[in-house]
Amino acid sequence: MSTRLAFYFGAALLGMCLCGDSLDADDWVVVPKSSREKRLAPELDLLRHCDHHHRFKGVSRKGKAVFDVPSGQAENVQSMSIAMNSDIPRISTWGKRLLISYAGQGAKPSEATLKAAGLNKVEDYERGSFLVVEPQDAVSSKTVEALLGDDAVAYAAPDYFMSISPVKPTAEAAQPLITGSAPNDPLLNQLWGMQNIGATQVWPSFHETPKIIVAVIDTGVDYNHPDLKANMWSKNGRYGYDFYDDDDDPMDEQNHGTHCAGTIAGAGNNGVGVVGVSWKAQIMAMRFLGPDGNGSTSDAVKCIDWAVANGAHILSNSWAGPDTSPELAEAVTRAEQRGVLFVAAAGNTGGGGNDNDTAPYFPAALPNANVITVGAIDVNNAPGSFTHYGKRTVDIGAPGVRIVSTTRNNTY
Repeated sequence: MSTRLAFYFGAALLGMCLCGDSLDADDWVVVPKSSREKRLAPELDLLRHCDHHHRFKGVSRKGKAVFDVPSGQAENVQSMSIAMNSDIPRISTWGKRLLISYAGQGAKPSEATLKAAGLNKVEDYERGSFLVVEPQDAVSSKTVEALLGDDAVAYAAPDYFMSISPVKPTAEAAQPLITGSAPNDPLLNQLWGMQNIGATQVWPSFHETPKIIVAVIDTGVDYNHPDLKANMWSKNGRYGYDFYDDDDDPMDEQNHGTHCAGTIAGAGNNGVGVVGVSWKAQIMAMRFLGPDGNGSTSDAVKCIDWAVANGAHILSNSWAGPDTSPELAEAVTRAEQRGVLFVAAAGNTGGGGNDNDTAPYFPAALPNANVITVGAIDVNNAPGSFTHYGKRTVDIGAPGVRIVSTTRNNTY
């Protein structure tokens, strides 16, 4: 082989090694440092400082960002990260969609921008002025630079997942705490929380709020449950809406939303099962969380807006996530402007919970005046072992350990 031919052959091999497809790469779970670019979420800002061989593969249903990092370059990514490991969640499907905020109807990201970024438009959610987009391949620095080149892009972030903890069977029944005249619901003596919050003291004189609509934004509600059916809100034969499946049937497929609904407004004094804090109120069923207890930020926003537009007075939000985007905060603000109360769970994490003051979970940590953030306490008024806490970010504690309530298919 001639020297010149050997040179060309070597150069060709080098070129092959530099192209994206031939680079060996590893998947990493990465927690990026705070974004230095105010128009980008941390996950996308990290890509901006990498070459185009680094790919953002999406957010796992456990809220962890997954990156494809070329072999030998993990150390570089590590320097831009709070944490980085190769323990990829077992669920192999990730949320790949992005949310792109824009300033208003006269200033939307152009089709040329989306094409250059390699993004397909899934939806233009004009109520909140943002696009839901999906990458044609994978998100890289080229995607990010194309977005930053369009002044109409106010902010870009992953469509983060929010989640709940599954409803588990009660380990043991609470001790009977309620005596004397009371509603005839047979499981009443197991509802220690009703006495803890003072509901049993109020019930003799005030126990119904029939005109109040409470939207349970969750996994849906079993609207056929005998302890809930009489208290379901309905309009044109619909009990709410399902943004997880994009239809008008918000039937619960997981149990969590039904469980919350029973505590809020299980029918009282009907000789069946449990009783809610209000014996009669209207439960609006809103679903954005799937059977695995996870759902996207964009669908949560749609639930909030839909519930407010259809007359909800209170929004019950027993879900949380470690990451957020402006779209969620803006939806809560729109609810606040309509005088709607937003009740949020502080969050649940095994192994001692989490301090939301230093590592905020959302929407619980939003500063809006209409947000009441609730941590879980047990029968001894001690924090649940899993509950999140925070002197600044958690407002109150309420019963949340070994709670008996309604579950799907006429069960408790």
